[in-house]
Amino acid sequence: MLHRLKTNLKSKLQHAKANIAIDLFGVEKQIHQHANTYIEVLAKELNLPKSQLLIRVFPKKDTFDLAIYHQGKLIKPIILDDLLLLFADKEQIQLLGLQERIPNGILNFVQNYAIQENIPQKHLHLGLCVRDQKLSILIYNRAQFLAQYPLHKWLNFIK
Repeated sequence: MLHRLKTNLKSKLQHAKANIAIDLFGVEKQIHQHANTYIEVLAKELNLPKSQLLIRVFPKKDTFDLAIYHQGKLIKPIILDDLLLLFADKEQIQLLGLQERIPNGILNFVQNYAIQENIPQKHLHLGLCVRDQKLSILIYNRAQFLAQYPLHKWLNFIK
């Protein structure tokens, strides 16, 4: 009985350890702040509630289409520079070389997710939104919601 309790506790601890994320340099916090600021400005500009805005990222072969949606309706297309402001300010984008790293990370993420879940890559797209003051990364198979992906794990694709 004691051995079984130890084994059960050990497996619970291993599972908990796998789900722990430490934001050592405050990167996630900064991204959440930038995302909040960007979405708030966008919401005011469009006169829409920020909680209902969704930035959709539709990956193509070497690029992707970007657009802002409100309750499933296309509001306007955006360009890569707009998407980058969701993650960092202009100085950080230049300094850290994010104008290449973020698009490559998105494409790598979608490709990896498609392989892992055995879904055709052309059917996948991402939704980026702010919920509870945090950037959420949503994964869709065509119009069907599949999962919400943790930011700390998604950032591994940006490195």
